[in-house]
Amino acid sequence: MDQTLAGIVTAIAAIITPTVVFVMQRATAKKLDAFDQKREAARVEREAEERRTAEWQEAMTGGMRSMLRAELLHEYNKWTDRGYCPMESKEYVERTYNSYHALGGNGIGTSMYDEVMALPMGHED
Repeated sequence: MDQTLAGIVTAIAAIITPTVVFVMQRATAKKLDAFDQKREAARVEREAEERRTAEWQEAMTGGMRSMLRAELLHEYNKWTDRGYCPMESKEYVERTYNSYHALGGNGIGTSMYDEVMALPMGHED
């Protein structure tokens, strides 16, 4: 009888063991899939946030560049109309231009800067 019982237990174990292993593997795979999905969702969100940040930075840079260009234009008009530019004002124009240029501004801003720097120094009225 002990051998019969041992045979039955062995048979049951032979049937149940693969099923238990299969169920455990399946549960593990589901957990891994859920983990992978969460990781992928986090990556997608991170990339979206990086795009939003880059767009915001580009808007801020463009806006600041436009404001600096407007200030260069104002200084250019003021000093070319007067025909001279004092040293303190040239220093201000230079700082403004350097910031403008560092933000990617060039072209007309460079021309205005060069013309103001070429003006003789005189006294403000």
